[in-house]
Amino acid sequence: MDIYEILHTDHVNALGLLAKLHASHPGAARKELLTSVIDQLTAHTLAEEEILYDRLLDRARELTLEAKEEHFLVTRLLEELATMRLEDERFTAKVKVLSDVLEHHVRVEEADLWAAAKASFDPIIAQNFAGEFIVLRDKLSKRPILMRLGETRLKKVVDAVGHVFQPAGDQR
Repeated sequence: MDIYEILHTDHVNALGLLAKLHASHPGAARKELLTSVIDQLTAHTLAEEEILYDRLLDRARELTLEAKEEHFLVTRLLEELATMRLEDERFTAKVKVLSDVLEHHVRVEEADLWAAAKASFDPIIAQNFAGEFIVLRDKLSKRPILMRLGETRLKKVVDAVGHVFQPAGDQR
């Protein structure tokens, strides 16, 4: 198995989870689906950037920078979903936007970015990347979700939901 097969499987799984999340109703099932989406997408994007994108940057700079920006947008949307109430009327609209962004990202990545990668790395290297990706993705998936968002992003999320944890009358 090479990196492209592993990434494609992750893409299909993520899009499937997003479809289920979009169709869900507020409650425990929606919360569980959202947690799975955040968990899988954050581990995937961080591992993909380190294992593939960073190695492609000098070979396909524009495509790689675009893909990283799309990952940033996906992460931002995940942060917003993580801080929303599950019954917020905008929840399903935001999930739909995330799905659309991810579908576009996957389409361009699997066609254009992978073509550049396949031209740059022979099949043995692509197989090695697969092993590295799986190890890193699995390691990242064991970290708490908010820690994967990064320090700056974590602070933004904490600031956005901090009021929930402050005692009444605390005016910090």
